[in-house]
Amino acid sequence: MEPPWRCLSTGLAAAVALSSLVMLSGCGRDEIKVYKVAKESPDAMAAAHAAHGRGQMPPGHPDISAATPKIQYALPSGWEERPASAMRSASFSIPGKDGQAADVSVIPLPTTGQEVELVNMWRAQMQLPSVGESEAANLAQAATIGGETGRLFEMASEGPILDDKLHGRMLVAVLTRGATSWFFKMAGEDSQVTEQKPAFVEFLKSVSFEAPTPATPATTASSATAAATGGSDGKPAWTVPEGWQEIPGGQFLVAKFVVTGEGNARAEINVSMSSGDGGGLVPNVNRWRAQLGLSQVPGAEISSSVKKVQAGGNELSYVELSGTDLNTGRPALVLGAMVPRPGQTWFYKIAGDRQLVEAERAKFTTFAETVRY
Repeated sequence: MEPPWRCLSTGLAAAVALSSLVMLSGCGRDEIKVYKVAKESPDAMAAAHAAHGRGQMPPGHPDISAATPKIQYALPSGWEERPASAMRSASFSIPGKDGQAADVSVIPLPTTGQEVELVNMWRAQMQLPSVGESEAANLAQAATIGGETGRLFEMASEGPILDDKLHGRMLVAVLTRGATSWFFKMAGEDSQVTEQKPAFVEFLKSVSFEAPTPATPATTASSATAAATGGSDGKPAWTVPEGWQEIPGGQFLVAKFVVTGEGNARAEINVSMSSGDGGGLVPNVNRWRAQLGLSQVPGAEISSSVKKVQAGGNELSYVELSGTDLNTGRPALVLGAMVPRPGQTWFYKIAGDRQLVEAERAKFTTFAETVRY
């Protein structure tokens, strides 16, 4: 299978995706040596952008391939152009030593403003611990992208992660232009990415942006979501529990609710949808674990802790995770439910103050199990 940084643009979850933040399905195999590292997940690109960076589109994100903006650039020496895809405006491979190859992708996504989750998703790929919002902001360096000022993040693994033999390194440059955020990402073996960094920086400077091709009605967010769910507003039918306040969920969530308690306690409920299997159970649970400051665990351990429930003709997979809110340092709890449907997967998650989430457990369970698609 391809390394996750090559899969960042395959499939379509929609944001997201951020892809899924595109789906985590396997890419085609190239004549180069590839490595196994943690994949990017669905609503990390959404909450984070994905995907659902994730070669992954985030849950609930529509297929925007028809409206993908284009760029022009000066091709650095030694870089090999690869075909663009539904999500990549440009794609490159950089051959290295011993059959290794670094991957470079250029991906435009709707702006969400939730950069810390993206940073933590990239850090998880390098098997680094999650950071809080302020620390994530401090990791950014200024970078010139197409004559404008963007942000450059650089992270390297502390141990061997590529075939358990080589260290990895990743560079991600981000530029927000109106309603679109552009992600320029290079990932591969540590020394090769370090060696290619000057070329990457010059590449960023050479970029110029073209206007996007207008999307046809069939590929707009509203029509794509409505077709998937059968509802005119893109939502299944549900009853909002008492005490839950619906708030804007951004471009990648089907719905978002908030509930508050004593002492400024707060919990948020997110509802999202991804195409296909949404990246699978294990990557999603490990992404939620990272959000609580927990380490990644193998699939067998995750599978054994999942509770399966049949409700309304659907099978729900329940996960419960206890950890720490990385922003407040307070005890936090996450309850998540995944519901596979034909051609798509629905995600329901409540996260926040541990005692408040525990108090809302019954409402959340009823809500997830009584949704009518």
